[in-house]
Amino acid sequence: MERKEAVRRAYRLTGGNNFYDGMITCSTPSGKAVCRLVWDMNKVESDDYLEKALSGIPEHFSGRLLEVPVGTGILTMPVYKTMPEADITCLDFSADMMGQVQEKADRLHLKNVTFRAADSCQANYMLRVMLARNVEFVGCTFDCEPNEWGRCAADLYGGNEDIRFEGCVFRQMTSGASGGIWVRNWTDRVESRNIRFQNCEFYKSGADELLAVWGWGGAVRDVVLSGCSFDETQTQEALDAGHRPVWFITLGQSGTTDVRMEDCTVRAEYCETIFRMVGDKTRAVVDNCDITMKQPDSMAEHDMKKGANPMLARGNDRADGSTVIQNSRITLSGDNGRRICYQLSALKGNTLDVSLGCGIASTKEVSGNTIRGRIRHKVFQDCSGVENNKVEVRRFSILG
Repeated sequence: MERKEAVRRAYRLTGGNNFYDGMITCSTPSGKAVCRLVWDMNKVESDDYLEKALSGIPEHFSGRLLEVPVGTGILTMPVYKTMPEADITCLDFSADMMGQVQEKADRLHLKNVTFRAADSCQANYMLRVMLARNVEFVGCTFDCEPNEWGRCAADLYGGNEDIRFEGCVFRQMTSGASGGIWVRNWTDRVESRNIRFQNCEFYKSGADELLAVWGWGGAVRDVVLSGCSFDETQTQEALDAGHRPVWFITLGQSGTTDVRMEDCTVRAEYCETIFRMVGDKTRAVVDNCDITMKQPDSMAEHDMKKGANPMLARGNDRADGSTVIQNSRITLSGDNGRRICYQLSALKGNTLDVSLGCGIASTKEVSGNTIRGRIRHKVFQDCSGVENNKVEVRRFSILG
């Protein structure tokens, strides 16, 4: 462990500045001095050596490539830009080095690159985006394999604008008590806006949310999740440790949040509630999605006297249409201590196939839904604006 920590300290000294890049490319005064003293090379000799080293990568390469260690990516990121069809994985022991790689990938708009941290890496996140503009990630993979650290696959920390992820894969498999994909804003001095996740895949094991979008200390506006899939795939390690999400996806909590989820697929099992849509300054819409949650037999039963226990969503209890689930296909299966949803602004135009204890509670508008299956107790409780719903359930009473 002492040797590992010594290596980490050395990387931290060089990975966060231009010393390493200047040394590897023999392009700065200090880098040229190191090249001469350590490798006995001048600039011309260094360039010739690097050209020969990189010549082993075939032109127009389209297969799979692994680079270990990638360092800061100063040598290979420009080369990878010319290989859009290649499947590239970059690994490094140092989180500081990987951060430099990611910045270079951002500037180059790289495609089809996999970022994976070593199990021993203690970084809190694999990707952090802050005060960035016009950044695209296409076909990239952010792979947090099972490890002992509570690491985030990605943290869009704040002050970001025009950020797009298309066809990316986020494997948040830390199996720990924390870690997810976060879209937030740490300050009220600058907003984050126009952030897109298009046709991406999200996988989650362990506790904490899979994805959380919230204003936090400021505002996050115009966030759109389109054509994405969200899957809870708990590992046995996480279950043995008792780590599972309370909320699977957060669409609003504190600060100002404006987010829309459309044409997505959500599959959950062990979480308590799929959507958290709370906060007085939250505007969150889930539209035309396929949502499934089936409680495993191994989970302890819930007690309705000790909480609302919604499976689908908890809203912000406002009547202004700010937290809405609409036009979606929803399947829920849970014990008799669970209900469909609680305190949404609106639940409308959905088809719900359910088997659980209670129905829809304290929701301001419930309209145009088809509700089928089994509900042991009340279908609608303390709801207003209940109209034009088609109810086909067993063992129920309509109002109470």
